[in-house]
Amino acid sequence: MLEKANNNPDQACDLCYRRRIKCDAQKPRCTNCVLHDSTCTFGAASRKARARHRESGEDIGALRLQVERLESSLRRASQRIDELQGLVPRWDKASDVPAASVGLHEVQVDLVQQELPGARMELPSLQEVLSATEVYLTTLNAVLPLFHPGRLLQSINDWYAHPGRRQPPTWAAINVVLALASRRDEATLRESAAYYLHKAQTVLSEVIMGDADLLNVQILVGMVMLFQGTQDLKPATMLIAIALRLAHQLGLHTRRADHLDTSQVLERDRVFWIAYLLDRDISLRTSQPPVQREADIHLEWPSAEPEDGAGNVTGVDGGSFNFLRCRVRLARVQGEVYDFMVAMRAGTMDNYQRDEDMVRLNHMLDEWISTIPPPFRPSSVLQIGQPNLCRSFAVLYSTHLACRTQVYRAHAMASRWMQSLQSFGRTITQRGRIVPAPLPTPSLQDWEKLVDEARGFMQLFWGVERRDQAFIWMTACTYISGSVCLTANIMFEPFHASVEDDLSLVNLSISLLEDLIQQTGHEPLKDLRDACEELLCYACALLPMANV
Repeated sequence: MLEKANNNPDQACDLCYRRRIKCDAQKPRCTNCVLHDSTCTFGAASRKARARHRESGEDIGALRLQVERLESSLRRASQRIDELQGLVPRWDKASDVPAASVGLHEVQVDLVQQELPGARMELPSLQEVLSATEVYLTTLNAVLPLFHPGRLLQSINDWYAHPGRRQPPTWAAINVVLALASRRDEATLRESAAYYLHKAQTVLSEVIMGDADLLNVQILVGMVMLFQGTQDLKPATMLIAIALRLAHQLGLHTRRADHLDTSQVLERDRVFWIAYLLDRDISLRTSQPPVQREADIHLEWPSAEPEDGAGNVTGVDGGSFNFLRCRVRLARVQGEVYDFMVAMRAGTMDNYQRDEDMVRLNHMLDEWISTIPPPFRPSSVLQIGQPNLCRSFAVLYSTHLACRTQVYRAHAMASRWMQSLQSFGRTITQRGRIVPAPLPTPSLQDWEKLVDEARGFMQLFWGVERRDQAFIWMTACTYISGSVCLTANIMFEPFHASVEDDLSLVNLSISLLEDLIQQTGHEPLKDLRDACEELLCYACALLPMANV
């Protein structure tokens, strides 16, 4: 029997309508119905009832589809959650290499909402949670103030004081805080950061699909900060997109909160700026476009001297410096560097424009670092005596050096740069010919500045007391790029005053690469190690020549 004819060519068949997919209205069956072996019908009840709600439901539908894609793409590796604790490296300051094997296998985390049997919305004791929260507020939240301390502590106290009022988003927020605290100080809590992150993930759908609320954005941004310190940035990439969409829905990217008091307005602004800098950082690390457009932002940058002191750090001389503002300004440069890289890859930029942009971006990086007071430069920051602060600055300077090496195309993954160094080393050591050094910079002065910045970051890297899994994954690539620059500088000038110190830093990078290879088995890392060892051999071969 023939089914009811479709008199409206723009109307989807019943199957396509239910699945919300495009219908090509082919006869006798559309392509999707053929694919799913379904009868192609148009006899469903009237859809007019839904039309009245279409406008309000479109945003919800779009978010739901995002969640479904997020869940399906990450479902396969949920069993790895419990293994994360065993993957935390034990990098001891007293040793030059890891004291224990660093688990750096590719980890994907399931973001599907799952019930925790017998442990629904459970938390440690109030005292334990408050102790961990204090660690978080005085370390990470002190430099990147995602939460207002007073309101966060009030939410925690209310959770324990009023069991009947407990809501999943509050529970998720507390678990995110515990995860961030555990990452900074493992001794604070009995469980690992991965454990608390997993618990927060069990209510992720409720956080995303619930009413738009600042707390929901804070939860998502906190999760991004946790996933940012993993080898696989896919979860962070997806979550930052959702967080910024919700932030836009709340109007965080513009000043539209006249009914709020000053502290609430500042908290909203800071949540947006932290999401912004995470978006820019993930974009540059993954070579994918950022979610947040600069043109859509109508908000002042974080204050250099906020009234509540949020984001301020204090140096050994008693002077203060706003870390958050500094980090946001660097994120702005990261966006510019990404645009430069895209234009270079696309081949839409001639040599003149490339050189002009290179000068412009390096000027931006120079201007950025000039705003940092001397007590907070890499050579001085270790004297502050605050391990967590040193860690934050090490990540900051890693980001700056990554931008610099990207602009000069002098990073470890730049094949042309690596090949030019290998060719130079072979020519000067094996053939005994003197050839010009293949500087990646416009001038020798620029090269010396790049080498100094690489050396300063690498020394700060090893000065960090707790080089845990997250820290390694956020900084290792830049460290290897810096090592290549130091090796090249020894080849170019084997008699300079810092040769011995630089060789020590380079050798440590080989140990770091060996450990990464042991844990991941990635072939590109093996190729990179072989290339670095080859360059190091050339550099060492030139040292006797310099001593003659």
